[in-house]
Amino acid sequence: MLTAEQQEQRLRRLPVSPAQTQPLDIAWCDRKRHLDAVCEIEQRAFEYPWTRQEFRNVLDDPRVKCVVATDRAGAVLGYLVYERQRHVLHVLNVAVREQSQRRGVGSLLLLHVFLVLQNEGWQRIQLEVRERNLGAHLFLRATGFRCVGIHREHFSTGEDAYAFQYEPPIARVDDDDETE
Repeated sequence: MLTAEQQEQRLRRLPVSPAQTQPLDIAWCDRKRHLDAVCEIEQRAFEYPWTRQEFRNVLDDPRVKCVVATDRAGAVLGYLVYERQRHVLHVLNVAVREQSQRRGVGSLLLLHVFLVLQNEGWQRIQLEVRERNLGAHLFLRATGFRCVGIHREHFSTGEDAYAFQYEPPIARVDDDDETE
C-alpha cells in the first residue's frame, strides 16, 4: 500500500494534474441516475451521436466501463467510456458539456483513465478521433498522446480517423517509492 506522499509523487508523473481541474467528482456511470444526462451530452456534442440503445449495448459488456464527471450538485458535466482490451485501455467515447469545456472536465476524465492504466498495469491507452475534430487532436497532444496512424474511411460517413495513443514512461520503482 502506498502512502499519501507516494501516491502524490506518482500523480505528479502523469501528463494531467489534478490541479488543472475544477472541483469535480468522478463516479461510475449509474444507468438510472446518469444515462439521461450522458445521452443529452452525446446528442449535443456529436454530429453522429450514439443512441440510448447503443450506450446500453456497449455498457452491457463487462469489459466496458463508463465514468462521469459531476459537479458538487451531482450534475453530469462529461463522461468517458473505455474498454479493457488485451494490454490496452481503448477509449470508445468521451464528451463534455459545451459550457464545461476548457474547464478541466476532460482532463479529470483522462486523469481517471491514466490512474487505471497505472494502477492496473495496462500498457497503453488508445482512441480514434475524427479527422476534422481539431479540438480533440490538440487536447490529446497536450495531455501526452501522440498520433500513431490514420484509419482510412473509419467512420460510417467515410471520414478518416486519427489513431492516438498514450504510453506511459517506463515505470521505475525508486527506493523511496517502496513501502516497508
